Order: sequence, then structure tokens, then C-alpha cells
Amino acid sequence: MGRPPSRQERQRRLKTRALPLVGVALVAFIVGAVQGCPGSPNRDAAESYVDAWKDGDHQGMYEMLSTKSQEGISLERFVQRYEEAEAEATLQSLEGSDAEGDETNAEVPVKANTLAFGQIEQPLEFTFGRDGIAWQNSLLFPGLELGEELTRTTKLPNRAKILADDGQVMAEGPTDAREYPLGDSMIDVTGVTGTPEDEAADLNSIALGYEPGQTTGVSGL
Repeated sequence: MGRPPSRQERQRRLKTRALPLVGVALVAFIVGAVQGCPGSPNRDAAESYVDAWKDGDHQGMYEMLSTKSQEGISLERFVQRYEEAEAEATLQSLEGSDAEGDETNAEVPVKANTLAFGQIEQPLEFTFGRDGIAWQNSLLFPGLELGEELTRTTKLPNRAKILADDGQVMAEGPTDAREYPLGDSMIDVTGVTGTPEDEAADLNSIALGYEPGQTTGVSGL
């Protein structure tokens, strides 16, 4: 029989075996701490705001504003501002990514798909009040700076003639003074031009890339 291990040898073996267990416990603690750490309420609010915008839920966006911000702009005016900005930008859809930031600021990368300008990738930057988002006009469109407004200028080409299969002119002339050489019966075929009838129609026209109140084709070809 070999001699029994000394006290010093037993202590050394216990320490050697215990080290891997301590390492495993430390890793488990770190993983648990990371997984259990809650997200930032402000980052969550910024992402929710963009998600509501993506769904066209302007009222839901408004409800995320701080009390002070809601006192500064009514729901009706808030919705109107967004509808005007979306039309001006010819916005078709948008998609947000994960927010970054701290307890006072957050930034959400946004891809905005527009009819006139293609895809625009810019951040939407948020600040926060005591009980919600501190709204400012820079939140009207990704990439806007404080105090900036969306504007655009549209120049349409001259309206072309409309020809029949045999080359005869069915309609010609400028948009606001079309002529029908084959007779007024061609109006039903080629259509007519005009200005939007009301504010909603004008907003739709702007969203298609036209200037406010601009004369365009409203029926036919």
C-alpha cells in the first residue's frame, strides 16, 4: 500500500478540482445577467413609434408623446403634419431597425421607400420628456434636423399629343388648354385634365409627385 496523501497534497487536489467549477459558475452568472437585463424603456418607445408609423397608426404615435408635447400640438394637427410630410416625400413605406441610445436620447435607423426619390436611409432621432417622447418637427421624416422642413419642386414636361392607330391627333395642346381635332367625342376617349377637387385629392396628387393644385390628367388616357 502506498502512503496516504499528506494534508498539503489533499488541499492542492481540492483547489485544482474546484477551479473549473468556479469558472463554469462565473460564465453562467454572466450569461444570466446579460439575458436578464431589461431593455431600455426609451429605446423600446422609439422602436414602437416607428412601428406605429410603419402601420400608418398616427394616433398611436401621438399617444406615445409626452404630456408637454401633446399640449403643444393637437392630435388633428399632428396627423395633418405627418400626412403632409408623407405626401411631400412621396412616401410609400418605411422600415425601422433596432434602436440605440441611452435614457435621454435614442436613434432608430430607418429605410424610407419613396416614389420620387427611391429608398432613403437615415436615422430618426428621439429625445424624451418625463412621461414620453419629446416631439419635434425633426421626427416628421428620417434625416431631418431640428427646424428643417421637407420641400420639393416638381417640373412636368409638356403634355404630349395622343394619336390614334392611323396617326390622327385625338388630343393635343398644353395641360390646361387641351384641344380635340377629331371633335369633342374624343374627350371621352382621351380624358380630361384638371386640378384636384378637394384637399384630400390634392394630398393624393402631391403624394404622386405633383405640386399642390397642379393641373394633371384626371380621367382617360
